[in-house]
Order: sequence, then structure tokens, then C-alpha cells
Amino acid sequence: MNVLMISLDPTLAMDGESVVGDSRERHILYGKYLSHLFIVVRAGKGKKARRLSDNVIVYPAASGSLCFVWDAYKITRQLCEKNRIDLIVTQDPLLTGLVGYLLKRKYKIPIEMHLHGDYLDNKYWLRERWINFFLNRLGKQLITKADGLRVVGPAIKSRLISYGISDDRIWIIPTPVSLVKFMKYLSPKVSNVRKKYLLNKGKIVLFVGSLIKQKNIPNLLKAAVIVAVRHPETTFLICGEGRDRNNLETLSEKLGLKGNIFFLGNVPHTMLPSYYHACDLFVLPSHYEGLPKVLLEAALAKKPVIATNVTGSQDAVLDNVTGFLVHPDSHEELAEKIIQLLEDPSLARELGRNAEKHVLANFDPETNIRRIVDMWRKTIELAIDRGKRP
Repeated sequence: MNVLMISLDPTLAMDGESVVGDSRERHILYGKYLSHLFIVVRAGKGKKARRLSDNVIVYPAASGSLCFVWDAYKITRQLCEKNRIDLIVTQDPLLTGLVGYLLKRKYKIPIEMHLHGDYLDNKYWLRERWINFFLNRLGKQLITKADGLRVVGPAIKSRLISYGISDDRIWIIPTPVSLVKFMKYLSPKVSNVRKKYLLNKGKIVLFVGSLIKQKNIPNLLKAAVIVAVRHPETTFLICGEGRDRNNLETLSEKLGLKGNIFFLGNVPHTMLPSYYHACDLFVLPSHYEGLPKVLLEAALAKKPVIATNVTGSQDAVLDNVTGFLVHPDSHEELAEKIIQLLEDPSLARELGRNAEKHVLANFDPETNIRRIVDMWRKTIELAIDRGKRP
């Protein structure tokens, strides 16, 4: 089976020392079940094609939105004309989905689209940029053209069914992520993190993620003000980069949090386990999510999690069992739960142990990789049955 994938993940085209996360390893594992995996990725012109393994090859395309659609379409057309492509896989039903649909029309190849987030008709996503209103309409049209759709949670599947998509075209499969490294407690590195950032005998609250509007970090900063009044020795570590970093640092200073909040930028992926183990609890205040792997990573470090009660987080966190779910617009509720865990370390330890058991039982990466490849095969078979594949 030859699969052509259209992706937005630039790390697939990066040099080894620049790579963050385990995306490359995951795609190499996909390749073990395929004849060939061709990946066209939004990474910027000027980069060369990169071979991740004998049968997994990455082709960089332009990074600007419209330029990406045009450049990716040119590259994928050449791949379709030089190779027998059995299935097109797109990372979303938006820009990559548009490229995939154009290929499907021209070459009659089945297409499977992924929805990693709950953004279609999501009020928070629609408010972020004016162009999202147009992308929303595009996405709702393109999902009707897909032969298969993969979502990361049942709530997203329910929404697709409400749009008229048949149940047999939708699979619920979490993103396979390598989690074993997050279970390892590396004592010297953990101690170094705590020595560097602890205030007196306080505790550490950790956030890991992109500094963008979706993550709703201003709500965490407002909650931190309340927490700091009750526990002024509490440290908040913000790991990640993004377009909102300057605004968030400015807001932090205005709120009087300069001594409590540290913006660390991108932390090397190899170092992240030390930060999870060094913290006392993990917070994800997002407006919307897909399936946040940071919640799984924190769980395998046996840390209690406070997340917002949104799609994706609801699948990773069992409320009052492995952590807490709070309303995305209530910084008071978020602060209340942070304070509860800071003041009740036995409860924090219990929730952390429960979180580890939950993730180990439900999010095995090897199993999910095999499920995804099986889904690809089934999508091709269904397309043939419907007469959509020569």
C-alpha cells in the first residue's frame, strides 16, 4: 500500500538537531506497515526532500497559506503521476484537505482526512481570525467528500454525524505518541529544575504548549494572581513558544506576577520529562483541543492534571479521578482547583497515580499505529465497494 500524506508538521522536514517531539519516529513506524509513505509538508521553500527511512520520504512545500496549497498541489501531482498511490491522507479538512480533494478529483484516489481538533463551528476558533469563518465553510464542505475521517474523540465524531456524515466513514483513534520516556524519573535533572525555579519551599505548576490564543493562557495568569495571594511561594513554569508570548509576558507583569511566572520558551523534548517530574501539578487551560498529548505525558509522570472541560481534554482526564475539569472561561474555578491540589498533597498523589493507570490502559501508541494503518486499508476497500476507486 502506497500512501500520500499532506501534512502541516514542519518538524518532519527539519534537521535532526532542530526537531521537537516524536513525530518523525511515529511516521517511520507508519512506514513499517506500508510499501511507501510519501509526505508533503508545509515547511518553506528551499529545503530538500528528506528520507526518514528506506520507504518514508518527506517533500517540503511553501509555508504561506495560499502558496502552500499551490506548491503542495504541484508536488503531489508529480508524485501521483510517478507512483501508484492507493490513498491520500490529509492532516485536516482545511488547507491540506483542499489539496487532497483536488488530487482525488483528478486521479480518482480515495481520501482520508484527519481532524485533530474540535474547531468546526467552534465559537472560540471562529473568533481567533476572520479567515476562520471561510475555513469553517470550506472544512464542512470537504468532509463530505472524504472516503474516511479520523477523529481523536467521540464528541468530534458526534458533531460530524450531525453534519450528515455516515457512521461507517468515521474512526475514533487517538494520535499515537511515544510516552515511555515520560515515566522515567531522572533524579539529577529533576533536582536541577526544582532548585532553579522553586521559591522558598513552594510548589511548581507547569504548562507545556504553544503560546497561542487557543491555549487560553491569560486565564491561567489571572488564576495565578489568586493562587499567589494564598500561596506566594508558588512557581508557574510556562514551557513553549508562540506568537502571543510578548503579550503574555506583558500581561504577567501588569498582573504583578513577575516573581511567580517564568516563560521558558521551547524546552528540548529530551528535557521535558524532567519538567513533568519536577512539577507538582499540570494545567492546560485551552479553549478547545483535539487530544492533548501533554495531558498524557503529565499523567505518565504521575502528576494530577487540571484541564478545561472541552472536547479532547474530556477524553484524557477523568474528572475527580485523574484530575479536574473546569470551565474554560472561569479563572476563579481554575485557581480554586490549583489551590486545592497545592494544599492537599495526598489527593494530588492519588490523582497522579490514577492518571498513570488510565493512560497506560487506553493510549498504547503501537496499538493505535496499527489501528490507523488498518483504517487506511478499510478506507480503500470501502471506496472500491462504492465504485470510487478504479
